[in-house]
Amino acid sequence: SSKGVAAAVNEAWAASQAAAEAPAAEEKPAAETSSVAIPEGAAKYTAEGKGLTGTFPVAISVDENGAVNGIEIGEASSENDVNFLKMVKDNATFLAQFIGTKGDVDPEKIDVVTGATVSSKGVAAAVNEAWAASQAAAEAPAAEEAPAAETEEPKTYTAEGKGQTGTFPVTVAVGDDGAVSSVEIGEASTEYDATFLNMVKDSATFLNQFIGTKGDVDPEKIDVVAGATVSSKGVAAAVNEAWAASQAAAEAPAAEEAPAAAAGPKTYTAEGKGQTGTFPVTVTIDENGAVSGVEIGEASTPADAIYLAKVKGNASFFEQFIGVKEIIDPEAIDVIAGATVSSKSVAAAVNEALAQ
Repeated sequence: SSKGVAAAVNEAWAASQAAAEAPAAEEKPAAETSSVAIPEGAAKYTAEGKGLTGTFPVAISVDENGAVNGIEIGEASSENDVNFLKMVKDNATFLAQFIGTKGDVDPEKIDVVTGATVSSKGVAAAVNEAWAASQAAAEAPAAEEAPAAETEEPKTYTAEGKGQTGTFPVTVAVGDDGAVSSVEIGEASTEYDATFLNMVKDSATFLNQFIGTKGDVDPEKIDVVAGATVSSKGVAAAVNEAWAASQAAAEAPAAEEAPAAAAGPKTYTAEGKGQTGTFPVTVTIDENGAVSGVEIGEASTPADAIYLAKVKGNASFFEQFIGVKEIIDPEAIDVIAGATVSSKSVAAAVNEALAQ
């Protein structure tokens, strides 16, 4: 036993020296210094990555040469994928291998994160898809150039699109030829829908398919944005609804013909902002350039609907805008008690109409 103790002491001492001579395991994290964050102000292109049981958003940015220069991974849609996705998110070395790529990443040949192979490959596939979206956006500037051909400012009409859990405003501009000339999407009323709606907003290719249409878009046949099918179809339905509103306005000229003057009244729609969402405000300007009518649409969120109802039901509030020709100070109007934000937002929308 005595000799056994002596031999064990020698062996333990040798182990201590081996540990002292091999500190690399502690130093390895220092190599995790590669910057993979998306640069501030850079355009983001998003695609959907697939995990074991659900999905997760992957956003990238590209530099002036078209190469990936930033990557961000969102939250997993299922609890089962959360832990695996965290392993991927926390591994800067894994993420750094996508920097400088141009849609040519082979998911089967990347250096995956041990224990999170499916999530790793899901990120790689999503990076390629998002990169492709960035190139499509760069090659399709038509949506920005179309309004240049208009001889006068096109009128806009707003309708409500439906997402997975809430709604979002869709504003359509219609030219003199009765065709859609631009489409703008507002903010989602719920955080859950925001990620999917951003994927739709960032896809110029998706939005361009509505340009030139006349209410004949079939939501079931459009080219949807991968991973955001419900939001894509919601936009299509809203575009049709807004276009129909433009035609209803064109087919009801009575309000335009009432004044004897050659130039009739014109209507302008602006977006009012409540506590948590938005609402459309339509302002009519007569031939003398004075406000002759103000109408408020529906609030995009239930929380704002209560306050907006107070504003809608108060005729005296609207009377203070009738006949106005100059810009109004929203801080100086007679607001509705308990609905100050909505009241001031209506005034701001009236100003926007006067400015036009």
